[in-house]
Amino acid sequence: MIRSTGFKSGTITRRRIAEYLGGAGFARVYKKQKALPKAQRRQKLPQQQDKLRVPVGVIPDDLQAAMGTRQSVLSLSGYTIGKQKGAHPEVKPADYAMVQRIVDGDRVYPQSDTHRLGFAQDDEGKWWVAAWKRTQDDAEVLLVHFRRAQEKETLKVAQAYEDN
Repeated sequence: MIRSTGFKSGTITRRRIAEYLGGAGFARVYKKQKALPKAQRRQKLPQQQDKLRVPVGVIPDDLQAAMGTRQSVLSLSGYTIGKQKGAHPEVKPADYAMVQRIVDGDRVYPQSDTHRLGFAQDDEGKWWVAAWKRTQDDAEVLLVHFRRAQEKETLKVAQAYEDN
């Protein structure tokens, strides 16, 4: 079981994740994590990682293959919640439901074999960006960055990848 989320690995589906991210359970977990100050966000990851993992997306089979992973769940760690709250306080818990739309979208770009960057628009036409990575031991795929994006940023990234 993933700590604090009530999910058992066999019950993780897009629908259950969306319900959880939009509900009171995730809002409580999110609120408990302290925002990290700028100096802590710039440091390397702590040696002892927290055990909190919140599923925020299901990775499609083709993306799993492209990333070389057996993992089908994209998770958010407690450390990343703290980092996000410090850097992007405007992002609310319910906004994390947007991550699945990004992962499923057609604007996912490889930053490396293990890292991906994706963009998608919400129902109001606002752009969002997310970045995720596969751990070296392939034990997890973790969301490392999520925020609102500018349309010009999405076009610049797309153009950079089309030129290669």
